[in-house]
Amino acid sequence: MYTDALIQEMLSNKYIMRIGINTINHWLSMQLFYSPDINEDSMTFIFQKEESKHIAKVLRKKVGDVLHITNGKGWLFIATIVHATVKTCEVAINES
Repeated sequence: MYTDALIQEMLSNKYIMRIGINTINHWLSMQLFYSPDINEDSMTFIFQKEESKHIAKVLRKKVGDVLHITNGKGWLFIATIVHATVKTCEVAINES
């Protein structure tokens, strides 16, 4: 968990002061999924069965929800769920 002191330290940067605490809180609470199989040319992506179950059943994500995915190679993908069941979760990549 992030302490008030850590958040204040992060806010000491003038750029971060302009974007505000709400943006910082969003970044700190963002769920990030990892898959080395996704690349910068991907338009869609299908998660493996175990990850799909976690997304659909545990996190209760549904069609239209936004996910953040990284491939561990410096890329962050913002994707929208287009199909979500416990067996398969497919997303459309919005931004990379």
